[in-house]
Amino acid sequence: MNEMKIRFCVLLSALIFNVSIYAQSATEALHNIQKLGVHGTVLYVAAHPDDENTRLLSYLVNEKKYRTGYLSLTRGDGGQNLIGDEQGIDMGLIRTQELIAARKVDGAEQFFTRAFDFGYSKSADEALRIWGHEEVLSDVVWTIRTFRPDVIICRFPSTGEGGHGHHTASAMLAAEAFDAAADPRRFPEQLKHGAKVWQAKRLLWNTYSFEGMNTTREDQFKMDCGGYNALLGKSYGEMSAESRSKHSSQGFGVPAQRGTAFEYFEIIKGSKPVNDLMDGVTIGAEAITFSNPEHLWQYRQYLKDAVQSFSPLSPYQSVPTLQKIEDLLTLAEPSALVQYKKSQLQSIILQASGIFMEATVREQQLVAGDTAQITFAIINRNGLPMKSAAADFSLYPSHHTQVKFKDTTANKLVQEIRKVYVPVQASVSQPYWLHAAPNGLFTVDNQALRNLPETKYPVVLFSFTLHGKLYQWPLPLRYKFTDPTKGEIYQPAYITTPVDVILEPAQILQQASGSSKSVQVKLQFNSTFNDSLKVLLHAGKKSFTVGREYLKLNKGQIWQATYPLPAGIEKGAAMYASVQSRSFASIEHPEGNQQSALKIIRYPHIPDQVYHQRDSVQLLNMDLKISGKRIGYISGAGDKVADALSIMGYEVDYLQQSDMTREKLKMYDAVVTGVRAYNIHDWLYDVYPVLMEYVHGGGVLLVQYNTNNRIAPLKAQIGPYPFTVTRNRITDEHSPVTMQPAQHRVFNHPNTITAADFEGWVQERSVYHAGDIDPAYTSLLSMNDPGEKPLPGALIVATHGSGKFVYTGLSLFRQLPAGVPGAFRLLANLLAR
Repeated sequence: MNEMKIRFCVLLSALIFNVSIYAQSATEALHNIQKLGVHGTVLYVAAHPDDENTRLLSYLVNEKKYRTGYLSLTRGDGGQNLIGDEQGIDMGLIRTQELIAARKVDGAEQFFTRAFDFGYSKSADEALRIWGHEEVLSDVVWTIRTFRPDVIICRFPSTGEGGHGHHTASAMLAAEAFDAAADPRRFPEQLKHGAKVWQAKRLLWNTYSFEGMNTTREDQFKMDCGGYNALLGKSYGEMSAESRSKHSSQGFGVPAQRGTAFEYFEIIKGSKPVNDLMDGVTIGAEAITFSNPEHLWQYRQYLKDAVQSFSPLSPYQSVPTLQKIEDLLTLAEPSALVQYKKSQLQSIILQASGIFMEATVREQQLVAGDTAQITFAIINRNGLPMKSAAADFSLYPSHHTQVKFKDTTANKLVQEIRKVYVPVQASVSQPYWLHAAPNGLFTVDNQALRNLPETKYPVVLFSFTLHGKLYQWPLPLRYKFTDPTKGEIYQPAYITTPVDVILEPAQILQQASGSSKSVQVKLQFNSTFNDSLKVLLHAGKKSFTVGREYLKLNKGQIWQATYPLPAGIEKGAAMYASVQSRSFASIEHPEGNQQSALKIIRYPHIPDQVYHQRDSVQLLNMDLKISGKRIGYISGAGDKVADALSIMGYEVDYLQQSDMTREKLKMYDAVVTGVRAYNIHDWLYDVYPVLMEYVHGGGVLLVQYNTNNRIAPLKAQIGPYPFTVTRNRITDEHSPVTMQPAQHRVFNHPNTITAADFEGWVQERSVYHAGDIDPAYTSLLSMNDPGEKPLPGALIVATHGSGKFVYTGLSLFRQLPAGVPGAFRLLANLLAR
């Protein structure tokens, strides 16, 4: 299958999947039929999930009925998380699904580049250097050449007013790609993969008025996007709010806006629109090229008939007319637009027909080398002339299952149950961009997959003839179950390995003294196992056999053992584990090696997200001293700092509001609040007097960063003396750090902190510095991003009574999980009395 066919199948699968679950009403069917006659295309470009203007997208898709897409350069991997402790690629998986959910509301399509969101950046130059300018530009060009927009719209300007360097970079790349997509000399390899050069009509900047910055002017082109869609029963402001509120992890729930709402546009390249966004663009039926003028007339007439003859009580009666449009499109000159219209028609025919299909399993995971029971189901609810209905399922060329549905008469549910073998060669479920760790960019070798939001796997191919025409529908295999409180629920089915190899803890501190340490190897068996196996540990270039076991375990059972770290294992390395057994062997892997662990991300607002990776243990090699023993930890919005404290040797207790008493707090040498704790726990303001009394009596209170904005404001004072929380941050993790004064106790007890402790940091130095700092505090660090003046406030300390209060915007929550030695040593000093 060539790459453009792969893209077509992915597009068709996405269209059908959305229709079959979310859009079965007659009004939605009519709405989609109305879109058939409109041939304009718009691409909106920005940097992150939640950057897009959902009101404009809603208007373009549902009022103007243009095919509309949103290209987000990144998946939001570097964003903050208000609902859990996921960071990095886990955060990107969550935000990808939130963005897909938003598109299901407003109806736009979703695209991404390979760019990894490495966190806040103050300059486009930094972003493009880390991503690779040409690589990301090629992805934007690929999207333009395959999506073929008539109009491209940027969310941000290229001159920096958008604040974030990623924002500015998105506008710069859009402007470059506008020209490059039309130049066959630019990225010519794309033309070998089915793309064709494309020149959009115009590039616009969607100006805005937000947080005191107004870039709109009355001489700009504008559109009222606040209308009401009677067919859908929503205004575009309501649709926009519903779409934007899907970004739960970012706390972006917003109220609906109703009434007139103008959007403004500044021309960047191409011709300026005067009367309409699509000025100069052919968007009617004549956008499809027919060699015979009679065919164009028929195409136009059938499009009109499909709308005018539509019956909301019997949408299936529209199928013959829709099939006539399909037939005419086979006579048109081949083009990307014709291909899209064919896929659009197929999804609408399924919607109008009332035909329902699904393939489900009773257990969510399918295990390589094991069997699974699949229920294939189809129902011809309106008794259309369906014949030759079948379903095909294959995970490997030599293993193929086909079922044929014998009786598809009116409204009869037909089910076929098959036990299928999952070949050991079957690929495990893995997001296509996560086959290698990102380094500025995700690695995606298959050109056809670049820019796709996701791919569905495993997939079942349903087929049948309808009025004599053959249709094929790729649908994802799903896990279906009934929750007593929620009813019928679907989740993605996934393919995994026979055993998950899990290592604990995530980090082991190897003190210079070389004290004995051990690691726990946990094996979770996803299928029955009765054989011998060998357990190996790997670090650096060395491998160590640490165990030989004979195990007899049932599916779902866990076996675990604790092994001492082997003598001679490399200090400071990453350590992995693997197991070998004849039971896991295959032709491709005769040694029967298993080394990955299944990772599952579950939240109620998104489908389960699964991926496989090698579990690792960071062997931390540092000279670390701690003072004090017992720490009380008040969880915030989600971080792993408490885990790091345990690794350092502290006894950590999680504290709740009920623990905030004088007697309880006296038990602790220090109390630490997690990131954004004051943003999510209003009760912290209520216990302020108790915490201040604890500090005054000799305790240490360390407050990690909080935000102070309209979404998450600080409501009262949090320290013994006044200070504010600003948006100041240091984004360059390599920026020089000045300790002032260097002789301060924080830099000398119990560890001596030097410039070396600020080496090897990741993503950023700090966020949300303190400002308007009372003189009672000492601001201990000064840092600056390139070309900027030094900023104080990343770390402030004050004595209160006989105790110590600390506020820090240092991104310890990123450095500690990354194993940065200096972050551990500095944290120990901050907690010392």
